[in-house]
Amino acid sequence: MPAHIRFRGRVFPQGEKITAPTFALAGSSGDQLRVRSEVSISLSNVTVDCEVISGDFDNRNLREFVFQHARMAAQTCADIFGFKTGFGFFVVLESEEQPPGSSSRPLSIRIPGLSELVTAVDADDYLALIKRAVEIPQLRNIFSDLSMGLTIPQYSAVSLGRALDGVRHIVAPNLQPRDGWPILHAALRIEKDYINEISQDSAKPRHGERFLANGNDHAREMAARTWKIVNRLIFYLENGCSSLSEAEFPLLSNDKG
Repeated sequence: MPAHIRFRGRVFPQGEKITAPTFALAGSSGDQLRVRSEVSISLSNVTVDCEVISGDFDNRNLREFVFQHARMAAQTCADIFGFKTGFGFFVVLESEEQPPGSSSRPLSIRIPGLSELVTAVDADDYLALIKRAVEIPQLRNIFSDLSMGLTIPQYSAVSLGRALDGVRHIVAPNLQPRDGWPILHAALRIEKDYINEISQDSAKPRHGERFLANGNDHAREMAARTWKIVNRLIFYLENGCSSLSEAEFPLLSNDKG
């Protein structure tokens, strides 16, 4: 029997209310899942009714794909209104109902396990890191990229790759990539192949070849790697931009990462 789920959210900024005709959009994740989403936006209130026509909705990866499909459908509508009006609109899906009409459950966008990787920051260090990010624009942009990768999953590969470029610019400023990457590898104690996989994933999406990817173990692994690298960057900055020690920071590699 098909699974049904309803997402509710809003279009921001709320000061500019938009209303769009209801429309439907079909999508699929290979041959594993087919979904049909019906989108309604009224006075910037968003409702997306999704019907999983075929596939295992209880599968974690495919469930993430349904959420991505719902958000993409609503954001596409908002983007077209933005193109027409010159306003920037952003869709946030805030709750889900399964089945539609049942009690709603708040939505949170989070990759489990990432917080445990951030050892350079604890609850008392937020202000110091905020001040540092304000002083170093490239660091601020790195955090922005990581946040975008979480909130807009189909941009994850682009955001992670761009965040790593930001790390390189901080560790090896004013150098061409081919000269800067080896310096980063040595300073943060990271093998080349550990980073290359993230950069390779971002290459095609960065140049416009984007796709709606279902969440998967590979994507989560690439996010975890990026979090570890940025965590090391913070230690590097706290250490006066000196290379990290072998004793405290074992080499990050495909075998040991």
